[in-house]
Amino acid sequence: MMKSVVVQPHNTSELATQTEAARITGYSQYWLQKKRVNGGGPPYIKKGYFVYYLRSGLAKFKKPKRRTKRAVRSNKVA
Repeated sequence: MMKSVVVQPHNTSELATQTEAARITGYSQYWLQKKRVNGGGPPYIKKGYFVYYLRSGLAKFKKPKRRTKRAVRSNKVA
C-alpha cells in the first residue's frame, strides 16, 4: 500500500483546502481523510491542524464521471 507524499509547495496558490479538494475531485472529505491515513490519496501538506492539497496533484484523483442510460419512453398508444 502506497502512502501519500507530504510535499512543500512553491507558492500558496497551488494549495486547496480539504473542502476545495473534495469539490475538485468529486470525492467526499471523509474519503480524502481515509486516504491520508491509509495511503494512496492525493499529495498534501499539513500546517499545524490544517491540511492542504496540491491542486496539481488533485487532477490525477478526479472521480470519473458516471454515464447513465435513461429508458426511452414512447408516448405512442398502440
